[in-house]
Amino acid sequence: MPSHHQPSTKELTQQLTMAGKHHNTHEIERIYWQLVNSGQANVVTFNSMITAAGNNGRMDLAIDAYNRALRTGQADVVTFSSMITAAGNNGRMDLAIDAYNRATDQNNYQANVVTLNSMITAAGNNGRMDLAIDAYNRVTDQSNYQADEVTHSAMQQARQKNTFGEGPHVPCRQNRPYSYDGTAVFFAPRARFQQINRPTNAATPQV
Repeated sequence: MPSHHQPSTKELTQQLTMAGKHHNTHEIERIYWQLVNSGQANVVTFNSMITAAGNNGRMDLAIDAYNRALRTGQADVVTFSSMITAAGNNGRMDLAIDAYNRATDQNNYQANVVTLNSMITAAGNNGRMDLAIDAYNRVTDQSNYQADEVTHSAMQQARQKNTFGEGPHVPCRQNRPYSYDGTAVFFAPRARFQQINRPTNAATPQV
């Protein structure tokens, strides 16, 4: 008898990603639950789902994938970077902050240039220049400089979208300026890097 090909986790995850790109939310959900219910889902599945769901306004599914990655101990830097972007695009800065804090936890620091660029964009789009500045300071830290063209472009756009220098994130003029678009801007002291708006023993955000 002819054997029926059973799609692998990789194949199904690729299908999920493609469905996301084509904005087929029904197929996104169908494939995701097939992977989860069959026990095939892995961190690549979860990361792909966060992106696909986030790009299609299904933060309920993005959050489910995020929580599963955390609960199973599989969450990695891609998980956090993907959630920052998805949450920022859907007005869920609480989730973006949770992912950012986990990625920049000094006891398990994972953030890379993609993570930090993602936060600059998400924060800039949601009126949180304090977070955009924190991420920019981290990625341009001379002890571990990672900034690229995307970094400087994202920071410039964030600055253009926000009234710079007002509110609780008034620039500190005791520090030397960093120039990202030809304009000297003073940023908050690096020593003030901290877990932002995260309560002690914070639970994973839910829908």
